[in-house]
Amino acid sequence: MKSSHSKGFTLVELLVVIAIIGVLVGLTIPAVQAVRASARQTQCLNNMKQLAAAAASHETTLGYLPSYWGTYGTNNANASWVVPLLPHLGEGPVWSQWENGSGSTQERYPTLSFLICPIQPAKKKVQAGLSYGANCGYYNGSGIQGDDTGKKVYAYQLGAFVHKNNQKSRISKMKDGATYTVLFGENTQAHSWNSSNVYDFGIVWNSNTSTLLGIGMDFKSTTRSWKYARPASRHAQNGAHLAFADGGVFYCSKSVDRLTYCQLMAPDDKKAAAYYGSISNPMNMGTIDR
Repeated sequence: MKSSHSKGFTLVELLVVIAIIGVLVGLTIPAVQAVRASARQTQCLNNMKQLAAAAASHETTLGYLPSYWGTYGTNNANASWVVPLLPHLGEGPVWSQWENGSGSTQERYPTLSFLICPIQPAKKKVQAGLSYGANCGYYNGSGIQGDDTGKKVYAYQLGAFVHKNNQKSRISKMKDGATYTVLFGENTQAHSWNSSNVYDFGIVWNSNTSTLLGIGMDFKSTTRSWKYARPASRHAQNGAHLAFADGGVFYCSKSVDRLTYCQLMAPDDKKAAAYYGSISNPMNMGTIDR
């Protein structure tokens, strides 16, 4: 008679199969994480390209770049650079609230996904959360001094979004060229575009390294102050992304030469030389991946 017993897996065979599956999962997880990290970085780059394109569209439409801080709508409400870019970012309904001086704070200051780096999900819980800073120019280390809006920046044409003496900032008038002038930068300490503090929505350059911590990037700090108003990122690379006036977005190493950073931030190195004497020296582009 034939045996009625069917052959099954032994305990050893089962353990071997489980071990193999565990090894395969262990090999797969890092690959999946790498793909996700790459996707987040790509989305961040797209966000910054969208901002650079919106700034260029603003200039095409009105003839100049917006100021980093201005007044808008029938009630002359103060707001940061995000507001004038709203109609160029596909946010016409929100812009209408500003134009008409209507709507609640929540309606005028929504949290917009393209203003938040996907590697910083916590910013989505902040009203009008923001992961990017606009080039607000030169900071003198003691509190900046007046532009046309009464906010604070030290001198005309030392930042891409600075208006001074009724002169509007324009890409076409950037003496150093659009290719070498920063419009926006990632900034982990950026907080909200519903803020009157420039360091919450801007990045600056400064000849005083002790005040602005050089260009050293503190990736994990959540401190909000002037000394952190410079590029920083939580992507895997040891640096941050910068969006330039020509529409390009490029990676900037943490080890970027300080003088190079200041030159990239100043639209006119000759004018900026009065505040940082060596700024007119040749630019070292070795740490900018263009």
